[in-house]
Amino acid sequence: AMARASKAPVLTYGLDSPAGLTAVDLGLSSSGTSFTVQSGSDSFRVETRLLGRFNVSNWLAAIAVATPRARSRFRSS
Repeated sequence: AMARASKAPVLTYGLDSPAGLTAVDLGLSSSGTSFTVQSGSDSFRVETRLLGRFNVSNWLAAIAVATPRARSRFRSS
């Protein structure tokens, strides 16, 4: 609802709901976290020493603002 009301470009990200940028194939262990980032037909694997599912959301937020490929998925309202 908020995205539709925005006049600014919007990119959604998430783990559990449909989004423009998503993380799939999560691997959680005591030594780190791994996951695949998907944006449309593009995907890449991330492996980090950061622990926990909440850090995957942090990664997605950072990737969304830092990756030109992700930024190209912005839509205007």
